[in-house]
Amino acid sequence: MMRLRHAFDPPMRRAVASLWLAGLALTLWGAVLAYQHPDAGPWFVFFIPGIGLAVLTVATIRGAPWAFAIDTVVLGGQVIGVIGVLFELSHFDTSEKAAQVRALGADPLLGLLTNLIFSAIGVALFARIALRWR
Repeated sequence: MMRLRHAFDPPMRRAVASLWLAGLALTLWGAVLAYQHPDAGPWFVFFIPGIGLAVLTVATIRGAPWAFAIDTVVLGGQVIGVIGVLFELSHFDTSEKAAQVRALGADPLLGLLTNLIFSAIGVALFARIALRWR
């Protein structure tokens, strides 16, 4: 765990926390859109990941070892996010994710590209953690 703590120096903590805050903003935006478009699904389900991201942001900034472990796993999982978004973009016309975003009243291409950028930043942060962790 000590080596993982070394990977999360203050600049890394701020970078990861910033990504989680961006995720929180996107989650809250999704909740507002879902509230405005009730046929898109329940808006309150967006608050579960929002609460998790808020807690993780604070814990990461404060240097909680359990948060570093969760950060590392979630950031590593963003590789799957990038692959998934690229798949969705390659099948855009029949994409279920694009249909969900469209049901929320947002531009599906913008939603998928936002997701791609978010996940790519997560992968880059994970790569930096992995390099510093060894």
